[in-house]
Amino acid sequence: MSQPNPAPVPPTRDPVGHGRAATEAGLLTALATILLWALGLLPVEVPPEIAGAFSGVVVMIGTLAFSEWRNNQHNTRVLASGGLVLILPLALLVGCVTFAGGTYKGLAGTEIVALSSVSADALLDTARCTAHKDAAKALRDGEGDSKSLNAPFFAGQHIGELADRHDRMGSICYEMADRDADRGVSVEHRGRLRADWLRAWRNGRALTGGPEGEE
Repeated sequence: MSQPNPAPVPPTRDPVGHGRAATEAGLLTALATILLWALGLLPVEVPPEIAGAFSGVVVMIGTLAFSEWRNNQHNTRVLASGGLVLILPLALLVGCVTFAGGTYKGLAGTEIVALSSVSADALLDTARCTAHKDAAKALRDGEGDSKSLNAPFFAGQHIGELADRHDRMGSICYEMADRDADRGVSVEHRGRLRADWLRAWRNGRALTGGPEGEE
């Protein structure tokens, strides 16, 4: 029958060495001697019993103070080691995503203008498709001119999602443009596609630090 795994043993404080104990005792003895001498300077006579009790209290409080100091040092070391364990995954989580922000925002501005002014009767233009593909490439440029934090509630975690969205839209755009040139696409369908593209460009430009409104 297998034995159960023993419970983990929490880190404990190192025992006090003889040298440190002797140093602490010497300091407390010297402090008690100084305080007893100071009592002798009082204008009233202090009975030996009270003086001895006072000296014992000083030593006891000093011993407790040194012990608490050692505990704090130990806790600080434990917290520091735990902090290192937490810092490593946080450093991986809160990294920076690099992309070609200037290129992307330029594409977004051009596409917002183009999509906002195009006629509903106009055929789907493959230039719109190429822009989506170029946008995905710019957002995936690891040596670009822009950076964003990659952590929850920061834009960096959405840069990759935005690149994938533009990539999918570019592929659909080429397919629909070919169909429109071949046998036509309804005006309503063109309108829905262009509205989705326009929304993606506006949201993407806002995400990468550009203005949210139209050009």
